[in-house]
Amino acid sequence: MSLKKKSSIARAKASLLRPAHASSGEELVVVTRQQVDGIQHAADYPNHPPVQAAATAVLATANSLDSTLLAITNKKGELETLMRGRDTILGTLTLQRSDLQNAVTTASKGSPDAVTAWSCHVQTRAVPQPTNEAPQHLVLKNDRTTPGTLLARCKAVKGAASYVFVFTTDPSAPLGTGTSVPSSKAHCVTSGQPLGHVLYARVAVIRTAGGQSAWSEPIQILVR
Repeated sequence: MSLKKKSSIARAKASLLRPAHASSGEELVVVTRQQVDGIQHAADYPNHPPVQAAATAVLATANSLDSTLLAITNKKGELETLMRGRDTILGTLTLQRSDLQNAVTTASKGSPDAVTAWSCHVQTRAVPQPTNEAPQHLVLKNDRTTPGTLLARCKAVKGAASYVFVFTTDPSAPLGTGTSVPSSKAHCVTSGQPLGHVLYARVAVIRTAGGQSAWSEPIQILVR
């Protein structure tokens, strides 16, 4: 007696649309909303409460993810603003410390005991004679993610207390005029620049001894 094989019928399974980039939360939200919208417009949707409940839950979570992603974007902007503010304050504090140090030195009239009486340390090492040379290799780049925001960077200078970057749209502006951005490091960020305009930048260094250097040669960039 021959045995007949039982025929099997494959049951179709539903598969939701997937984002092209698995790690992109923004794309996942968009794709999910599109999928739920299509499901909710299906003719049989009103007749299936489980589908309705699942779609509602998925949509609510997608909305929650969208709100979280927006909050993250806002916090990143706040962090960038705080970091720029930090660099400005660091530069100002460095300059003020140098002024205080010079004031105490003047008041001490060269006396080590007087310096000590001011609760300061007596500087014993030889101080290199500063030069008036401007910082070298100034570079200006557009930020890839934030229009109108640029990064300026120059070669670090030994003995620098801080740096002063100046930006202007006027190529004939006098030296040192324009939007001034002090920084404790050899780089800074400037934002809110007009798109499509040519921006010119210079940099000078404030040395621990010797004051401000000459201004660098200007460089230019088209703001994007």
